[in-house]
Amino acid sequence: MSVLIVGANRLIEVDVVTSGAYAAGDQLGVSTGLSYIKIPNYSLSSSGYGFIDEVRLVDTTDTPNAASLDFFFFTNEITGAGDNVAFSVSDAQLKASWQWKISTSGTTYTTVSSNGIGIVDCSKKLLKANKNRDLFMLIRVASGTPNFANGSLKLLIASLQG
Repeated sequence: MSVLIVGANRLIEVDVVTSGAYAAGDQLGVSTGLSYIKIPNYSLSSSGYGFIDEVRLVDTTDTPNAASLDFFFFTNEITGAGDNVAFSVSDAQLKASWQWKISTSGTTYTTVSSNGIGIVDCSKKLLKANKNRDLFMLIRVASGTPNFANGSLKLLIASLQG
């Protein structure tokens, strides 16, 4: 994971670790070995607030996947299900920490040189980070049966400071 900071703006790069075929409802794993994606120092403000502007996807599999994906944002660390198993978050975690969900669809992707790229416009959605100014995310396959190669899916999360 890398974070590019330009003024009050951030571009956070996340490599998603995946292995094989997924079904609708499965969670995608991440390179840290944890069940969630940590967005470090999401907010520069002491209030912990920042804006998600867009999520960019790069899928380098031979045939770009047209599966729909859901991205769930949380204030605190959550215990997800893990890679390539049914997505699951406890009721208590949802109630205490869930903030927002964005989704892709098959039309999100454009094919470029046998790769899939896409941008999900988040319309500068205001989200609150935890006391350490971190934000957390889980990814679920909403529909379709994508087949990802290990490390073939990269996310770029653009955030702005209020």
